[in-house]
Amino acid sequence: FRFMGLVGWSLVFTIMFGGGHYLKVALLVFAMTAFMVTAMASVVANIPKEQFDHARTLRMGKWRIIYEVVFWGTMADMADVIIQNAAIGWTMLMMVEGLSRSEGGVGVLLLNQNKFFRLDGIFAIQLSILFLALGQDMFLRWAHTILFPYAHLGKENR
Repeated sequence: FRFMGLVGWSLVFTIMFGGGHYLKVALLVFAMTAFMVTAMASVVANIPKEQFDHARTLRMGKWRIIYEVVFWGTMADMADVIIQNAAIGWTMLMMVEGLSRSEGGVGVLLLNQNKFFRLDGIFAIQLSILFLALGQDMFLRWAHTILFPYAHLGKENR
């Protein structure tokens, strides 16, 4: 589903959710879930076999192995995926607000400025979004280092 544009799905979601706020939330959740699921499936698929073997040598049951290795073992990677999806969310937000203009929002503002070719307004909105998103990204990365300090061991500083 991550290759399918939301414009084509907007009719289906409008019929299901009616429009307005629920339409925007449903489209945003649908778009971001497609990226989140594929990224987390890749993280889980890349868990080394040795971690499962280690859990079996500790005489863990199947469900305990899933809990310890898959759930807790990939928590820091899941936070990385969430940070990446937050950046995708800003792009999706503009498009979803442009599709459903009833509640306004930054996407509607941007499309209105674009419609009348007001370049100063377009650049002002884009820069505001950029600085807000960079601030969000810095906060999420700071929270990641606080919550998962072990995830940065053995890695070079970026």
